[in-house]
Amino acid sequence: MIRGIIEVAWPGRSPVMVGSGFSLRRTPSATDLRRWRDAQHTAPGRVRTRGRPHGGDPAGRRRVARQRQLASVDGRRRAPHPPAVSRTPDRGRPHLRDPSARPPDGAREFQGSDRGVGLLRRQRPELADRAVRAMARAKELVSEHGLLELPRTIVHGDFASWNVHFDDDGKLAGVIDFDLAHVDSRSWEFVIARVDLAPGLVDGYQRATAYPLSGRELGAIGPLQVVLQVLMVMAGLWDGQRSGRFDEAMITRHLVAAGS
Repeated sequence: MIRGIIEVAWPGRSPVMVGSGFSLRRTPSATDLRRWRDAQHTAPGRVRTRGRPHGGDPAGRRRVARQRQLASVDGRRRAPHPPAVSRTPDRGRPHLRDPSARPPDGAREFQGSDRGVGLLRRQRPELADRAVRAMARAKELVSEHGLLELPRTIVHGDFASWNVHFDDDGKLAGVIDFDLAHVDSRSWEFVIARVDLAPGLVDGYQRATAYPLSGRELGAIGPLQVVLQVLMVMAGLWDGQRSGRFDEAMITRHLVAAGS
């Protein structure tokens, strides 16, 4: 499902950064981003609130760990549509593949799952069956809602709490770390920004931007949230088949969130 895709890294991996206070590589992609930096075409993510840093207490550390888990799946990749999980040759970790390499047909498969499902079935056959059904459902959503064909633009790519800064008076001071910026669906950017935890985010964006999300983009957020949860299940299967131990609680949690 949603297979279609090769990892696209920043051209040249140049260590040279440009822009005061921003980690933005000097690449063609960065040049394109600067042409759009009025932010009118860039979707925001979940903004950090004032107060104690997220990493300063156990609950905060759990939030940071959760966000980093998402970043490990979605970060430093370009995915113009819901991602698939496959093997990264240099890291052996799940990664996103770019469908621009092949024409997406909406009927491809998640990669790297067969062995993980097979191993999990030896321990928890009912959980493995739920994972298979969840992947099948995600495949249907991709086809039904045309998730591979959503409009794309330049997005930040890592709107996490540590990348959004505020002044002492609580006003937004700025956003940093644009090194993950890439061309992607704004709907997917909202999902990665965990709009489910900040339901007013989309409404605020719609009021503030000169280029609000279209009805089609708004309608894609719900299905993409399901796809994200299935993707996290896939990450759990990948980790389990590598280590020999499955985090069954994590897999179950994401299956429940996906409605499976």
